[in-house]
Amino acid sequence: MAISYGTAQTYASYYLSVDVGTSVFFYSAGGVANTASDFLVVYGLSTCLFFINEWYIKERKLRELETQKLQAELDLLKGQINPHFLFNALNTVHVLIKKDQDLARQTLERFSDLLSHQIYEVNNEVIPLKNEIDNLSNYIHLQKMRFENQMEVKWKVNGKLSDLVISPMLFLNFVENAFKHGDNVENGRVMIEIRMSVMERRMDFTCSNSIVAGKKQGNVLGVGIANVKRRLELIYPERHELTIGQTENLFSVHLILKLDEV
Repeated sequence: MAISYGTAQTYASYYLSVDVGTSVFFYSAGGVANTASDFLVVYGLSTCLFFINEWYIKERKLRELETQKLQAELDLLKGQINPHFLFNALNTVHVLIKKDQDLARQTLERFSDLLSHQIYEVNNEVIPLKNEIDNLSNYIHLQKMRFENQMEVKWKVNGKLSDLVISPMLFLNFVENAFKHGDNVENGRVMIEIRMSVMERRMDFTCSNSIVAGKKQGNVLGVGIANVKRRLELIYPERHELTIGQTENLFSVHLILKLDEV
């Protein structure tokens, strides 16, 4: 501080064109006090700016760490999807190969498309909505071939899909859950209905399956559904509504999602 004050005095005395009265003022008690006051103001502002800058840097680093943490969690969740999904798809192919070679060939073609989606698209942050629906259609088709007359499956998509993107593999666990836990009803067949409608950027997805009266399917949802819930919280905060419930003979999942455009 003393050095700064002396520098200010020297600058005022030797480098400014001032008259004698002004020079005397700088060396008077009032001048010293005035110069010191000005210096303290500048020093205080500089100190405030320094700490504000330090706070900003710290906050930015914390945000970067939080982003990295969330991304790591998302990568882990996606990593949990892949083995689970591939195991079920391969099991479907294995069952069909034993029944019919022509059916096995069709199944392998579908499985090839599923595997391509799994390898090339699932690790992207977002993919075209149409691609995700095509992947879901392949999976549903495989399951229908596997279970043949044991299930009645209704699968319908309405709305304009172009120009919309979505995080991959958000629906598959819900559909897998329906095929895995659906129960036979009076006609001896499992009833599954999957509907998706898109209006502008709002997507409405419903997946339901028949259950025996009194069964609590919600107690056996497992890791897959918990995975989807967490991904929705991370990727679509305050942009989704997920409702999971059941009546006496029906278990259902209803997801409303606000999508992004390309």
